[in-house]
Amino acid sequence: MIQSQQVLEWQAEARIEGKAVGKAETLLEMLEARFGTVPADAVERVLSIRDVDQLKRLVVPAVRCASLDEFRAALPPEEGQRLSGRGIP
Repeated sequence: MIQSQQVLEWQAEARIEGKAVGKAETLLEMLEARFGTVPADAVERVLSIRDVDQLKRLVVPAVRCASLDEFRAALPPEEGQRLSGRGIP
């Protein structure tokens, strides 16, 4: 069976999306094991991250942070959130 290039691209995107969701869920499980229930806003924020590399970079803070607030400080800015003092939209 011959698959179109578009179908192959969709499949690749779905695999990447699946990896991101899996990594985000693992991070949340780590935080829950350390701190108990993770607040809904933190869960939503972690699940909103779709960049696998960003999620990988959050593993060390998740393991080393002393509190959920410290982990939140390690999160990358939300899409569209302006970085204060840097003039980046």
